[in-house]
Amino acid sequence: MESTFNFKQFKVIQSDDVHKVGTDGVLLGAWTSMHLEKKILDVGTGTGLIALMAAQRTTATVTALEPHRESFCMAVKNVKESPWSNRINVFESSLQQFSTTKRFDLIVSNPPFFSNSLLPPSDSRKIHRHTNTLSFEDLAEAVAALLLPSGRFSIILPEQEALRFLDYAERQKLFPKRITEVRSKPSKPIERVLVELGFTAEFTQKDSLILLDEEGLKTEEYSRITRDFYL
Repeated sequence: MESTFNFKQFKVIQSDDVHKVGTDGVLLGAWTSMHLEKKILDVGTGTGLIALMAAQRTTATVTALEPHRESFCMAVKNVKESPWSNRINVFESSLQQFSTTKRFDLIVSNPPFFSNSLLPPSDSRKIHRHTNTLSFEDLAEAVAALLLPSGRFSIILPEQEALRFLDYAERQKLFPKRITEVRSKPSKPIERVLVELGFTAEFTQKDSLILLDEEGLKTEEYSRITRDFYL
């Protein structure tokens, strides 16, 4: 069954058989530094969420990769119905199969581990680990090959997976520039880690983000980060 998730400037059509819009993807698309990028790559775009967010935030040309057939078809539909269809190109391809001479200012990836959302409702189905089809080693190697020397790579992962990925990234001379540890509530443990990496070992920022207060209301910081997207 299809459903529609409406944002301020675009909508995402989705179904029960695809990776639905979740907090992880919205956080990554809103948190990632975006300024004057010309070329952006979204690895594993799903139904196109982060590609659409990147197009809203920049004037860049966005390349989106999605190997899952149904997700790819929905991403194409969502892009076509968006205000930025002339700047987003969706390819039915895995990262390993993708061939291009382009190099990108920014690469983003929201790998579908465990579940697709940090926040209720808690009806998210379990999703196969991304590493079944794209290992951390392959991801880090491909990012290093596709990124411009001044480019950046952003990813959101559970805490332990983030630590593992950073190890593989360092082998490719990719180093963390920003790290944000995410908790759903103040009393909860770290549930996700947002990481931005680049080729220069100049760590600039580590902070934390709490999404909801103990009463279940959005925090000021979470509202600020996502205000251009959520209705």
